[in-house]
Amino acid sequence: MGEKFYLDLKDRKILSFLDFDSRMTVSELAKKTGLSKQSADYRIKTLLRKGIVDGFFPVINSPKLGYIYCRIFVQFKSLSQSQEKELKKYVFGNKKLFWAFSLGGTFDYLFVFWVKSLTEFEEINFEFQQKFGGITINRLENVITNVIHLSHKCFIEKPEIKRFDLKESSEVIKTDETDRKIMKSLALNARVSVNEVSEKTGIPAKVVSYRIKKLEEKEIIAGYRPIINYGKLGLTHFKVFFNFSLKNIKEFEEFEKFLLSHPKVIFIVHGIAMPGSLDIELLAESNQDFFEFIKELKNRFPKLITDYQYLIYTKTIKVNYVSFY
Repeated sequence: MGEKFYLDLKDRKILSFLDFDSRMTVSELAKKTGLSKQSADYRIKTLLRKGIVDGFFPVINSPKLGYIYCRIFVQFKSLSQSQEKELKKYVFGNKKLFWAFSLGGTFDYLFVFWVKSLTEFEEINFEFQQKFGGITINRLENVITNVIHLSHKCFIEKPEIKRFDLKESSEVIKTDETDRKIMKSLALNARVSVNEVSEKTGIPAKVVSYRIKKLEEKEIIAGYRPIINYGKLGLTHFKVFFNFSLKNIKEFEEFEKFLLSHPKVIFIVHGIAMPGSLDIELLAESNQDFFEFIKELKNRFPKLITDYQYLIYTKTIKVNYVSFY
């Protein structure tokens, strides 16, 4: 897991306030945490310098722009240095691939794509097989209908509970080149100032500010989040796939309601052709802590849960929610 860092209450408050609003100004953050502006700014820079936070990104609601959320889980044979280099080139060179992770367990990697159609996803799969089929042991593709983002509830007592559903949408909102330039700029660093976006894009600062506000109002930008290196906080990031005996929809609804309020759970995922009926992501302090969580669920919902599988996230490789190229 590497070096573990201790965060005091002020640091944990900063992470909690930036969790869904990473563009919060230093002045506002200082006021909320009881720090001076200089101290708040220093603490953010320290979190970045120590690698506890690897950056900040905007959550782009790409389904509202006409995109479909698709995933590929992959298990490889042992990769040579040249094969790892080729894989890295594929990940960072593919503009449709917006999220990539290395995993521990039955799969080695998770790649997430924005596509305009399932035919496009089929083409991505075909291309992937051509490039890496010879070194692939197992591969699983699925289409996601809703990813529920949940605020971290583990940093402070009684945090503000927030959620956002990144789900399939019948509504398609059109954006223009100005919107796209702004979102591309924010994708590199969600805390970048309006003036910096203006300088980079050539768009007047007043227009940048106005357009960002409109993108937020339309929920095209759903929020701004930190990329947290959980291992440096002594936490393990798990993905769990549950299979159910769905005889009673009310019991499933109670199960999801329980997950939504649980302090460990940070994502809930619905979709088609997934390894389970539902998958979730959670943070645990140890393997024992994780298995106690599973035991708690099985005891509460003994008739619903038939079995489960789990993976461990070992590294965030790529995050770029911008889905237009």
